[in-house]
Amino acid sequence: MSDQHPSPKPSIILYSQPYCPACRRAKEFLSQHLVAFQELDVSEDYDARDDLWEVYGSQNTPTLVIDGEAFIGFRREAWATRLGIAGKP
Repeated sequence: MSDQHPSPKPSIILYSQPYCPACRRAKEFLSQHLVAFQELDVSEDYDARDDLWEVYGSQNTPTLVIDGEAFIGFRREAWATRLGIAGKP
């Protein structure tokens, strides 16, 4: 019998804005790969916007935060590698 436990799912936050084409592509990418994420709209959520700048040093959307590691901009390959879905369409 194995003592291995499934690894916990990472905490994933997507900072976005409604009229951001790259944000739409980012959400489509995450959804296509069945990645659960919390979306924060920085155009309406001022606390999220402050966190984006103060905590992650970003003023850009999309910014994806995976377990505290920020990826600024839609970086498909970097996101896929970090999420363990590299090589999948």
